[in-house]
Amino acid sequence: MKRTQRKRTFAVASGAALLLAASAGVAFGAAPPDGKWTMVPGWESTRWSDEQYSQLWFKGCSTASANPSITVEYRQDKSLQPDPSYDDKKFTACFSSSTSNSMGEWHDLPKGSYYWDVLATNGNYIGTDKVLVQRAHVDTTAAD
Repeated sequence: MKRTQRKRTFAVASGAALLLAASAGVAFGAAPPDGKWTMVPGWESTRWSDEQYSQLWFKGCSTASANPSITVEYRQDKSLQPDPSYDDKKFTACFSSSTSNSMGEWHDLPKGSYYWDVLATNGNYIGTDKVLVQRAHVDTTAAD
């Protein structure tokens, strides 16, 4: 293989690696099943179909911060358009113990695809201030 061809191959492989690394954030942000998840500002869940009503639950949260909290924003996923947001909520009760829950509700949601993202952890909207969440759950039924 010639030297120029090797450089070109390296450049293409490097570009592919960067693209893969950039998309890894989305894969990491998958809606968390039971288990431990570390969240920082910018962390994003996967999408699901919803309408009218949703609850988001966090259980067993922990952090090294003296002022523990997670602030999330509920958003509707719109293809090729800005994603409208439906109020942000600050969760604090889940930090009381490993079995404590925090819950936020959203009402009057139009039918569509939704997700939530972490706006702030421990009051910090930028940076790497981590929060560990034992479980996150989305409930889309108003029956309970």
